Amino acid sequence: AMRTIKIGADHPDYVALGEMDGTGVRQAFVNDPWHYPLMATITAARARGLLVFEGPYGEIRDLEGLATYARRAAYLGCTGKWAIHPDQVDVINAAFSPAEKDVAKARELLRMLAEAEASGQGSVSHDGSLIDGVTIRQARQLIALAEQGAHRGG
Repeated sequence: AMRTIKIGADHPDYVALGEMDGTGVRQAFVNDPWHYPLMATITAARARGLLVFEGPYGEIRDLEGLATYARRAAYLGCTGKWAIHPDQVDVINAAFSPAEKDVAKARELLRMLAEAEASGQGSVSHDGSLIDGVTIRQARQLIALAEQGAHRGG
């Protein structure tokens, strides 16, 4: 069992040491002890078509830490995160809501692909990257997520 009583937060004993600087001091960097269990859960659930909601963040006064863990969970593929205090709801909603600039870029990619297809091109590039089927699927998912948020008022 993990030797912690913290819920969903990092632990000061789970660190990596950086290079020794010129003063003979090594800086400690806190690692994320929850990364592997979260990725294993996401991978197993998504392979079965299930949604993943990350567990709670117990440090209810640490909204910056909550935001960091919530953004990480959203990036890795979680659908949402548990809130255990009313102050956490807005932070979690913000972390799981796509940024307007990302939604605008997704819409632009879809527009570019439609123009390419209309002119008989099978693919298109944007900023030096090939826009392919996976990119388009991701763009559509991002837009759908943004539209779902707009329908729920957030």
